[in-house]
Amino acid sequence: MTQATLDTWQHLKDAIARSSGFERWWRMRYTEAELRQRRDEIILAYLRETLNTLAY
Repeated sequence: MTQATLDTWQHLKDAIARSSGFERWWRMRYTEAELRQRRDEIILAYLRETLNTLAY
């Protein structure tokens, strides 16, 4: 990946992490410690679940 792509992905992850929908979602499934340790993985799980929901 190019640096520009990495920067864009980082900005996207940051925006998702700040969203109220993500906050409600992760609080139902994870602890704050898990979020700190596995933030990228949890954001990807949120995106997967959201896209699967939209696909219906």
